[in-house]
Amino acid sequence: MQYLLDAARSRGLDRITVGYAVAAWAAVQAASIAAPAYSWPAWILQLVILSSLLGLPVVLLGAWWHGVRQSEAGHISRTDLHLLIVLGAAMLVLGGAGTAIFWPRAATQGAIREESAVPVNAVAVLPFANLSGDATKDYVSDGIADELLNNLAGRRELRVAARTSSFAFKGRNQTVQAIAGALHVRAVLEGSVIESGNRIRINAQLVNAADGFQLWSQSFDRDLTDILVVESDIARAITSALVRTLSPTADDQQASRSIDREAFLQYLRAKALGVHGNEDDLNAAAELLRKVTLKAQDFAPAYQQLAQTYLSLSDRYGKVSLLPAAENAAQQAINLDPVNVKALANLATIRLDQWKWDEALDLFRRMQAANPNQPDVLHMRSTIAYTFNFPAEDIKAELKAAELDPLQPALKYDIALWYWNEMRYGEALEAIRKVLALRKGKYQDIDMECLIEVGLGHLDTARRLSQSISSYYAQSPQNGLSCPFSILVAAHQQAAARALLELAAKDAAANGGSFITVAESYRTLGDLKAAMPWYERAYDTRDPLIMFQPYEKYQHTDLFRYPPWKALWSRPPIRAWESARAEVGKLLGVSH
Repeated sequence: MQYLLDAARSRGLDRITVGYAVAAWAAVQAASIAAPAYSWPAWILQLVILSSLLGLPVVLLGAWWHGVRQSEAGHISRTDLHLLIVLGAAMLVLGGAGTAIFWPRAATQGAIREESAVPVNAVAVLPFANLSGDATKDYVSDGIADELLNNLAGRRELRVAARTSSFAFKGRNQTVQAIAGALHVRAVLEGSVIESGNRIRINAQLVNAADGFQLWSQSFDRDLTDILVVESDIARAITSALVRTLSPTADDQQASRSIDREAFLQYLRAKALGVHGNEDDLNAAAELLRKVTLKAQDFAPAYQQLAQTYLSLSDRYGKVSLLPAAENAAQQAINLDPVNVKALANLATIRLDQWKWDEALDLFRRMQAANPNQPDVLHMRSTIAYTFNFPAEDIKAELKAAELDPLQPALKYDIALWYWNEMRYGEALEAIRKVLALRKGKYQDIDMECLIEVGLGHLDTARRLSQSISSYYAQSPQNGLSCPFSILVAAHQQAAARALLELAAKDAAANGGSFITVAESYRTLGDLKAAMPWYERAYDTRDPLIMFQPYEKYQHTDLFRYPPWKALWSRPPIRAWESARAEVGKLLGVSH
């Protein structure tokens, strides 16, 4: 072996190896920085690494040949031949290993494809055209299309693209094929609505995305009070056209009833306001829906929409006093329509927040039995998996939901959050950039991008992102506990991080807020004594996030040996969560 090393030195291969290693390392580092900055696909960085590995024996072979030609003998000696064999073997080994490591393969352990073959029963409902001559009546045509979407989504035979994604194409001049490709569906339902007095005409056509030909079309000219029957007729026809099977559902029973014309128009108007999501519109929607439920007391969708509106006001604008009303409205919708998936989801969300685990799981079972392929059901499956810490099932369900609602930024955000929680920062960055492409300028999204850059070690980039939304962090001291706090911790500026935390804690004590965030921040700094009072507050307010503390990948484990924490974790409500977690594992089909 020594004679081979001496031969390599005589040819200058040792110096060339060191020089090449330095240059290759620099190239890989440069590519790893440029790839996320310019949104390069993963294969580019993989190619740079693989080329760097394979390039070493190639360069050494070239240097060896050059040395042979420059030698006094001018021919290949026995030692040179042995050296050539060693270099050739190294090339084969590195090539095989590099190819095995970097060759594309099926996703494993949560790295799941977002795209799959388009199901034959996948359909999207586009906003219907308003041909009434009054632009203010768009809410009627949109609302009827939305109701049709909900009716179809209740049928187990179909996979229906969610409203957020299909309605994103309103006003866009795109072909059916392009829309179907974006929404991952085989057929598209489009149509028009003409309202005149108490009469309404609906023209609907189902178009095959593959060739642009109609699968089915029909016109309906009815009294507006019969609108629920019309919706059911259209849904049955579409189901038959797509899968040639029919099965009566509870939606058909609901649709067999008539509804007061004015109540139905108020319901559609409230739904249109609810889409806007601002506080004034939500309050106006709630007022309209309260009137609808008085006029049409057996109309389940109005109660469900009222529950959703109350929940939005509570979650987005702190109107927690509306939660009992939301609970009552959701329960009334379920009483009228036991398979109303949206109402079941509303009530299940409330039950999770109340730590009523068994009731939440029972509601989820009913959602799955109604239709396991609805985005609402898949998203609730993700929420259940998240709440009980089954990360692999969480991401699987969220990615499936994203297939049915591909233009919904909230789902993409949850996917980015999942990757960030798993410390898979490269995939998290790719996901959050999809969110940023869908909704631009939202503080929450830029803050998440900032956190991901901290995880990648790109502190300068993180600081620039943080500065770009400085007004958001200035709105509340508690907002600073996100990326600004993480930047200070990553930069080992402990004193500055603690000062930021103390301001946030003071604000939370005075005004309320995310107690678990304050607790986690103290834990990050290693101050368990200061963290425990905030964990207690999170426990008292029944924050489900307290259950995640034993499973977080980026926190210190000292907490679990701390006596006050051990006493908190031994309390009956948390013991009940652990019992429910075992049941969730069975429900999700997870083996322990």
